[in-house]
Amino acid sequence: MPPATLRLEAVVHTREANALTALASNPWSPLVAVGGQKQVLLYHADTLDLLGVLPFPEGVPHVLKFSRTGALLLAGGGREGKSGRVVVWSVKTGERIIEVGDESDVVLAADISPDQTQIALSGPSKMIRIYATKDGKLLHEVKKHTDWVTALEYSPDGVLLATGDRNGGLFVWEAFTAREYFSLRGHTGMITEVSWRDDSNVLASASEDTTVRLWEMENGGQVRSWGAHGGGTLAVRYARDGRLVSAGRDKTTKVWDGNGGQQRVFEAFPDLALRATFTHDGARVIAGDWSGQIRVWNGADGKLVGTLSSNPPGAAEQFEAAAKAFLAAAAKRKEAEAVAKASREAVERANAEVAAAQKAVAESASAVKAANDVVNQAKANVDKANAALQAGQAEVRAKEILAKALAEAADKVKTSADKAPVDKTLAAALARARDIASQANNDLTSVQKSLTALSAGVKAADDQLSVAQKNLAAVTSQAQTAPKQVAVKTAMAKAAAAKAEADKIVLDQAIAALNAASARVDRWKAAVAVVKNDAK
Repeated sequence: MPPATLRLEAVVHTREANALTALASNPWSPLVAVGGQKQVLLYHADTLDLLGVLPFPEGVPHVLKFSRTGALLLAGGGREGKSGRVVVWSVKTGERIIEVGDESDVVLAADISPDQTQIALSGPSKMIRIYATKDGKLLHEVKKHTDWVTALEYSPDGVLLATGDRNGGLFVWEAFTAREYFSLRGHTGMITEVSWRDDSNVLASASEDTTVRLWEMENGGQVRSWGAHGGGTLAVRYARDGRLVSAGRDKTTKVWDGNGGQQRVFEAFPDLALRATFTHDGARVIAGDWSGQIRVWNGADGKLVGTLSSNPPGAAEQFEAAAKAFLAAAAKRKEAEAVAKASREAVERANAEVAAAQKAVAESASAVKAANDVVNQAKANVDKANAALQAGQAEVRAKEILAKALAEAADKVKTSADKAPVDKTLAAALARARDIASQANNDLTSVQKSLTALSAGVKAADDQLSVAQKNLAAVTSQAQTAPKQVAVKTAMAKAAAAKAEADKIVLDQAIAALNAASARVDRWKAAVAVVKNDAK
């Protein structure tokens, strides 16, 4: 990744953006290079932050290529009809380390070999020139193309060099001897871009004849061809996993599998789609059009995640925008914190309700047991009262029989005494019989009174049993309902926890966004200070 010391102030800022002329993605890091007027802009592929500006006073870059190691960035371009040059920077330091070529017209196609010993370039001159990176010495000149050379790229293994021209000519050369290896015939329109598969066995070519074609390097045969974009295909790039991305005159950007099967079409641009590439991990697609729009999409779902600019405003304006974004991010974080706090409190309440419901289950079970014990005791009391009542009733019957018998006996004694009024013995017996009968009647009256009390006791026991049974039914109903309440409260607690987790994610994202916004403010503040210092 480029260091923080790279300048952030744009070299040129115009009222309107121009067509995207060059685009490249680092193969090993989230770094994207975008061509602009007299400058190359470096962006972070994940955050979409501007990381640095590399001046290109030579003119407009028409081609950008990272070295296969990702350590170097090559730009080729110039001024149309006047001059052309290739410049190579160190990605780590932003330092210019190589400059080659002294073309009389703009460089349209260029690349650095994987071992970083050669640079090949070409353009309207139709001549392929290969230079040594060590000393800038011209190693080879190849005059084979009959029209402007518009595409050029070394194979990943460094063995071959592919070049294409405006007339549809497509050739493969031995990289170190510059001898012709294959002439690939089939395109009927300008070759707009070439791209090698990672294993160097297949070359993809895009053309104004609308097609993308795949060529195998064993015999130079065409293995696939399909119409990619109506009106003309203007770009094609391989991902490291073998997929391809293309762009064309139909204003669309498309992703294909390795056999040319269409996987995704992204939302159309307002103008011709000129350049397209994958990010280093293949997760995102970046493309730009003639109007200067540069869009970044998620490859998985096609969702637009942001935009880049080949014509960014100055540091002061960027600082002002970053400050506003920081305030907005701070407000969102505050809002997210409030929502997350409310969610946490809701979880606490829901968990408390679950605990209370679980406690109610345990308490209801105890209540049912206690109510059952009361019912059983009440039943025992009813049985005891009924038994006492039955015993009392039996005693009353016995006392009634005895009282009747004694009364009858007394009557008989009276009859005998009446017949012998002077018989003192009978008179005494009569008195005694009457006393015994009177006592039996008194006993009967007493037992009858106790029987009334026993009947009242039975009724009271029955009433107590009825109350106990009603209470048992009530607590049993509560006991049956309590587990259902646990389930309901548990579901509510689970939903509250899920919401709290989602709100926490939103809060974490808001915090990360605020931190990123703060970092942007600091970066642009420092950039403004650098600009002011340079102006002194």
